[in-house]
Amino acid sequence: MTYRFALSRTGNEDLSRDICGEVFLILCQKQPKFDSTAALRVWLIKTARNVIANEFKKAKTLSLESVREAAISDTLAFEFYDLVNTLPPKLRDVTLLYYVEDMDVGDVARAVGIPAGTVKSRLSRARSELSKIYKEEIL
Repeated sequence: MTYRFALSRTGNEDLSRDICGEVFLILCQKQPKFDSTAALRVWLIKTARNVIANEFKKAKTLSLESVREAAISDTLAFEFYDLVNTLPPKLRDVTLLYYVEDMDVGDVARAVGIPAGTVKSRLSRARSELSKIYKEEIL
C-alpha cells in the first residue's frame, strides 16, 4: 500500500522503494502503538506523504517522463492510473486512497489531514474530472 501510494505520487519505482524504506525505518524507530489496522494504514500514508513532500522539496521537480516509466502490467489499471495522474495532487491523493487502497472516507481524511466532508467533495470533483477526460478521449 505504501509503495503504491509513493509510486502514484512520484512515478518513479526506485524513489518509491526508497520512500517505503524510509517510512518503515521511521516506523521501527518511533514504534508507535495503534488501536487498529486502519490506524496503522493512516499513519503509513501520512508518513509517506511527509517523506514525499521532503523529497519534492529536495528535488523541486520530478520529470513528467518519470511518471510514464511506471510500468503496470494490467492495461486497465494502467489506463486508470494514467487518467488519475492527470488530476491535481489534492484530487489524485484522495482518489487513489479511496479507490485503490480501499480506505473509507474517515481514514482518507485522517491520512491526508482534511475533514471528511472535504474528502467527499474532492472525490466528487475527481469523478467529474475523470468522466470529462474520459469522454474527451473517446470523442
